[in-house]
Amino acid sequence: MSNIANFYRTLHQRIVSRSLSSSAHSTAMNTMFSSITRLARPVLTKSLAQSPRTFTTLVPLRPSLTPLNGAIRRTALPSSFTPSTAASADIVPSSAISAHPALGDMQIRCGPRNTMNGHTRLVQKRRHGFLCRKRSKTGRKILLRRKVKGRRHIAQ
Repeated sequence: MSNIANFYRTLHQRIVSRSLSSSAHSTAMNTMFSSITRLARPVLTKSLAQSPRTFTTLVPLRPSLTPLNGAIRRTALPSSFTPSTAASADIVPSSAISAHPALGDMQIRCGPRNTMNGHTRLVQKRRHGFLCRKRSKTGRKILLRRKVKGRRHIAQ
């Protein structure tokens, strides 16, 4: 509840600091703010009392330019789960560059990547289509072989 109260307090301070030019305006803003908080408190207390929410963060598969903070990486883990020595021990071999303890919170350059990202028909035609085959010497040989064999579709 303290986080929500802090949020409303900072919101109130921002509104008041922006509207200091007119005291009547700031009084109106104060009353509006108090009415908003009065209306929001019962709703917020009900939603917080019903179920405590647990937040988890997933470590990205792709390398990132900014190092991950330790606070972000820490999650509420169930008691049955026991993590290994490093947070990314299952994806980084011991011989990797990033396996050094000093580089624990740094990016993983050689980690796994999402290989199925963006595979569309357009990408398939760009890589294996007729025009791509025509451009290279080996591609022209492939087209010739398929034409001689009598393929209905010369290129995919």
